[in-house]
Amino acid sequence: MGVIGHVYEEEEYHTKDPRDEVIEAWYMDDSDDNQRFPHHCEPKNFESLDKLTVLSWRLDADKYENHEELNKIRETRGYLYMDSIEVFPKNYGIIYEDMIKKFFEEHLHIDEEVRYCLEGSGTDPREDVIQAWYMDDNDEDQRLPHHREPKEFVSLDKLAELGVLSWRLDADNYETDEELKKIREDRGYSYIDFCEVCPEKLPNYEEKIKNFFEEHLHTDEEIRYAVAGSGYFDVRDVNESWIRVWVKKGGMIVLPAGIYHRFTLDSSNYIKAMRLFVGDPIWTPYNRPHDHLPARQEYVETFVNADGAGRAVNAAA
Repeated sequence: MGVIGHVYEEEEYHTKDPRDEVIEAWYMDDSDDNQRFPHHCEPKNFESLDKLTVLSWRLDADKYENHEELNKIRETRGYLYMDSIEVFPKNYGIIYEDMIKKFFEEHLHIDEEVRYCLEGSGTDPREDVIQAWYMDDNDEDQRLPHHREPKEFVSLDKLAELGVLSWRLDADNYETDEELKKIREDRGYSYIDFCEVCPEKLPNYEEKIKNFFEEHLHTDEEIRYAVAGSGYFDVRDVNESWIRVWVKKGGMIVLPAGIYHRFTLDSSNYIKAMRLFVGDPIWTPYNRPHDHLPARQEYVETFVNADGAGRAVNAAA
């Protein structure tokens, strides 16, 4: 029996049913990767909402308190009781992961389960193009994934607690993408250029790859948008463990000033990245240790020492 994944998110879909703008369904693959990933089959196999054995509506979440259509549904179906629940790490603290595991156990109820998504979504669309996990300690080829056993994935919200921001953008239309334009305006990214990293395109390739993989920091943000190909950005967490961030076509990340990090290609051996900067670009790397730099001290104060774990920021700010 096939398993169909459901996701609640505001993303354009390929039919004219207005529900498809906020609810999508597809057949899942059989992999045991992070349950938060979309888990599409290859090729992707979407299912229409009319074929599901569940009911669905598209409603106005901004006006749920006095929404006539919602009131009518409640009256028609007898939904007398209503409350709300917010599911995210900061709301549940140390029990969050255990709760998520319980939610994901296959189960049934003897009554209907009725859920109306007011904010957020069931999966994060960014995870189609950006994934993160804790690395093992072996020194094999740096282009390999280097998962721990068992695999230990890291959410994009967890990355945000380290100051790492992320977006999913339309890499095929970056020249006219309104979302990219807004990000640049909001964050002051006045400068852009492109860098292709592969043996055929990058002068002094072997030397550059070694330099990229030296642990270092910058005194300004490092902003990279993968418009083609893919690569790994490794960052340190608050306990000095390496987190590998896999950025694929359409993924954009911001590494904050002062964070120790490194970069390598993956096994595809190719990435074309847009580089963004505030004002005139400064690419100077400071190889570890450079803990005395003001940028490093500010990073530690803001994200490492604050509240014992780091300050949460909007992962898609």
